[in-house]
Amino acid sequence: MCASCRALFPKLCKTAQEHPEILFLKVNFDENKPMCKNLNVKVLPYFHFYRGADGQLESFSCSLAKFQKIKDAIETHNTARCSIGPNKGVGDVNLETLSAPKSKPPESPSS
Repeated sequence: MCASCRALFPKLCKTAQEHPEILFLKVNFDENKPMCKNLNVKVLPYFHFYRGADGQLESFSCSLAKFQKIKDAIETHNTARCSIGPNKGVGDVNLETLSAPKSKPPESPSS
């Protein structure tokens, strides 16, 4: 961890405890350089904010001195309810109808 990341980490951990509804993920830049490059991470520490179906909402670099920037982003992007919406997916699929053999149309008698 770089010096800026080390300085910011305890305060970030406290903020994560204060917001259990938010999932905080830490990525090791050195071990994940291709991914970080694809996410346009050039300066550390760097933050991305995502929410459900809305995807990425904001990204920025932030130091301990500018920690208010993270608090502001949490205030802006945190909602009482996730934006994913109602559950959809396998639970809504009726497997019985999908796996039932298709009925053949009645054959017309040949003359």
